[in-house]
Parts: sequence; structure tokens; C-alpha cells
Amino acid sequence: MASLTDVKGAAHEGCVTFESAVAPVIRQNVKAHDLAPIIRIGMGQPARGGAAEPNAPWFLVDNHFMMAAGSDATYQPLADAWSQLATDITGLDPTGDLSGLTTDAQAVTQQCGVLHALW
Repeated sequence: MASLTDVKGAAHEGCVTFESAVAPVIRQNVKAHDLAPIIRIGMGQPARGGAAEPNAPWFLVDNHFMMAAGSDATYQPLADAWSQLATDITGLDPTGDLSGLTTDAQAVTQQCGVLHALW
């Protein structure tokens, strides 16, 4: 079982990585109506293409959020918002409306904000 400090640190690191490396890609590419870079980051690749990396931002965020939620129920809403974003990315039609991804990303950001207030 992870310590409370480790859990809090994992959630914090996940939020920082999400806000700095994942959310901007989503915002920029939803605006440009380009799902490909968003799918790439979800697969651990750079947004503009290349090989998947084990320490890709998406994987880091996922690991941090799932570890935190698995250790403390306080973090479950964050993990749920993150899971919804991932589900919606994989289920989107590239020719369809991508605006739901913005809403999903905002939900993750909002959950991070709630937790930031607790930290």
C-alpha cells in the first residue's frame, strides 16, 4: 500500500503532466479538428508522430491517476474523469464532432483543481 504522501504526490504529478503535456494537445487539435495527434498521444507517441515511449505523458498521467485512485477513494473522481476522456478518444469518429474531448479534458482539469485546493 502506498503512503498518503506517495498517493498525493502521484495525483499531483499526474495533474501537472496532464495540464502541461496532454491538455494543450487536446485543446489545440480539437480546435483544428484533427483527431490524429490526440490518438497518437493516447498511444504514447509524440503528437506529431514517432515511436511510442514508455515514459510518454499519457502513460505517466494514467499511471499516476490509477495509482492514486487505487490507494485512496478521494482520487476516484479524477480517475473517472480521466477514464472518460480515454474512452471518448478511442470511440470518436474522426469526421465527427470533437468538442466532447474539450469537455472531458476540462473535467480532468476541474478535478485536478479540486485536489489542488486540498493540497
